Amino acid sequence: MEDKTEKYFVGVRFPTTDKTYYYSTKTTELVPGDLVIVNSEDNLEAATVVTTVMNQQTHKTSLELKPIIRKATATDVRIYKANLAHAQECMAIAQKEVNARNMPMDFVAAAFSFSGDVITLTYTSTEKRVDFRELLPVLGSKLRARVSLRQIASRDRAKMIGGIGICGLPLCCSTFLTNFESIGIAKMKNQMLAINIPKYSGPCDKLMCCLAYEDETYTIEKKDFPRVGQEVKVDGEPYTVNSFNIVSRTVRLANADKSDFQTVPLEDCIAMIKGTYKPHPIEKKGEEEYKLPDFGVSSKASNFERNSEELEENRQNRGDKNGSNKPSDSSSRRNDRNNRNRDKNNRNNRGNNNQGKDNPKPEENGNRDNSRNHNRHNRDRNNRNNRNNNNGNQSPKQQNNNQKPRDNGSPANNNGNPNNGNKPHNRNRRRHHGGKPNNKPGEGE
Repeated sequence: MEDKTEKYFVGVRFPTTDKTYYYSTKTTELVPGDLVIVNSEDNLEAATVVTTVMNQQTHKTSLELKPIIRKATATDVRIYKANLAHAQECMAIAQKEVNARNMPMDFVAAAFSFSGDVITLTYTSTEKRVDFRELLPVLGSKLRARVSLRQIASRDRAKMIGGIGICGLPLCCSTFLTNFESIGIAKMKNQMLAINIPKYSGPCDKLMCCLAYEDETYTIEKKDFPRVGQEVKVDGEPYTVNSFNIVSRTVRLANADKSDFQTVPLEDCIAMIKGTYKPHPIEKKGEEEYKLPDFGVSSKASNFERNSEELEENRQNRGDKNGSNKPSDSSSRRNDRNNRNRDKNNRNNRGNNNQGKDNPKPEENGNRDNSRNHNRHNRDRNNRNNRNNNNGNQSPKQQNNNQKPRDNGSPANNNGNPNNGNKPHNRNRRRHHGGKPNNKPGEGE
């Protein structure tokens, strides 16, 4: 006769919660990830297996375990997926009703029972208790199901949603943590951390759970270190313990006016306190051969210095060789600017010379004189720009040597043009009325 008593049990998890519940089973074929149908609060529910099958003899509670009804069939899986899709639509409707009433509720998850007559909505809120008595009848009529609202804390929300921590790894609560330990500022002080709450807070806006991992270790290791503020004699001068590092096992000492700090090993600090400290002799190694660990390359200090001197000498030689022909950045920019100005002046001269060829011959003497004066003015301006460009390429000393006193009467300074010197131009020659030149007195028109 076959024994039908349940000899094993397994842990399962429901879609709307991250807590593990245990159910008894007769088979050992269940593996994590399998979908099973169980009875929960007088309703059929679909749950996911999260543990391996264990013997009931290892179960350490006197409570009777409910049995697993069956492993989900293909029809059960299809109904389960349809319920999940319908639950997401219902959650969007419920969130819209909450926003219309300005209620402090934020829905996180929703799930239908396997039979589809009960929907469980999980939400978070900034308030400890929310009055949703007026909301339930509205949601029941719109969703056409019995509504069950369940509030969770911010840590439970982070565990359900998941995320990436500041360490670059998935959140501990969403991977392996099952119970949340109380994390307070006392753990930060015990680990000698700065009291910076935003820096050591996780996505749930609470202090990170990893602060509890090393708290006990710090408590044990701090017993070997002297207390902060204890006096220590260093070469006969009074110092005090300013801080210490448990990982590197070093102590930081400071003098009375905080102008000198020294970091010493823990063993030396304890010897200083007991008065048995002896300074360590400093070993002078000199020219010792150093070997690389993996490549087997050996070099002496003298060879290293000689190679450094040769590299520096070669670098200087290359710099002198390149620097004799290559101008500096500032001089090259100045030469480029002068070349651009010279090209512009040459284009202006070509344009002025072609102006008389392209334009038709003026019929009146006034137009001919006006064009001639305009060309002369442009030529004089271009000559001045060329002189300035030539002076810009010379050093200040060469410019001072090239300067000569100007002779207003010398034709050399006027470039062959008597009107190009310091003699003022006749304004009447450049100012016309009605396109006719100003005639000299006594001449007819």
